Amino acid sequence: MTGNKKFILSTIIGASMAQLAWGQGTEMAAVVSKPVSRTIVLPGEIQPFLNVALRAKVSGYVDRVLVDRGSAVKEGELLIELSAPEMKAQIAEAESKVQVAEGDRLQAEAKLASLGST
Repeated sequence: MTGNKKFILSTIIGASMAQLAWGQGTEMAAVVSKPVSRTIVLPGEIQPFLNVALRAKVSGYVDRVLVDRGSAVKEGELLIELSAPEMKAQIAEAESKVQVAEGDRLQAEAKLASLGST
């Protein structure tokens, strides 16, 4: 046999075997539609879009915190309640000065009325 005939014969045999292998049935599965759920738990850190520094106009102690960290708040919303004992003393002193001034005013009006009647 010549080399050309060997090549043709091996090609025919290979093609026949491939056709036999191809002709064997393969098992097929039916397509089923169902939801796919995939959950992955990964560590992470959430950064805020905007940071705002808070400053009190007066010094004092924090009595109550009215919002949680990370909560969305609106302008003017009360965030914390402060206690300022020094301010309470100053307010009491100012109120007593107002009462003294009111008494002085009433005395001056009475004196003016008595001078006006004579």
